[in-house]
Amino acid sequence: DVEKREVVTEKGERFKFNLLSILPRNVAPAFVRQAGLGTQFMEVDVSTFRSKKYDDVYGIGDHIAAPYTKSMYAAITEAQRLSDIFARNFGVEPKEVRKVNNVCWSYVTKDLLTKIEVWWDDQGRTMEGYPKVDGPTAEFKTHKFNWIRGMLARYYSPPSA
Repeated sequence: DVEKREVVTEKGERFKFNLLSILPRNVAPAFVRQAGLGTQFMEVDVSTFRSKKYDDVYGIGDHIAAPYTKSMYAAITEAQRLSDIFARNFGVEPKEVRKVNNVCWSYVTKDLLTKIEVWWDDQGRTMEGYPKVDGPTAEFKTHKFNWIRGMLARYYSPPSA
């Protein structure tokens, strides 16, 4: 109720708000469920990203049932790992089979961010020493924006001539 600045949950709980940000429940797209690849998320073998139902279907990102963070950063590293796996499947030995990882810079004030970093092994287990949580600094704001600028330039810049 925008006029009352109140949210009522499905359970009947009432909450007042000044600023409201609603995040929908995270589930795989309907076609994943309709294809029988999983109920809430696509079921995969996290060591290969191969569907547990079909040998010729692979999945990465937000729609898979995996212990990884559901973020762009993690999805990019999942894609890199899967490309290394595909290279091996086609007889090309990659320099190394990369690990899935995630870095999250979280605001604690307007100018200070913390950094949370996690790496997972080939079986989807959190690697020793992770997660790493660094205290807030202004420097992490620069790191975050540099990463965003790099991703935008890499994926959204026109090809060079």
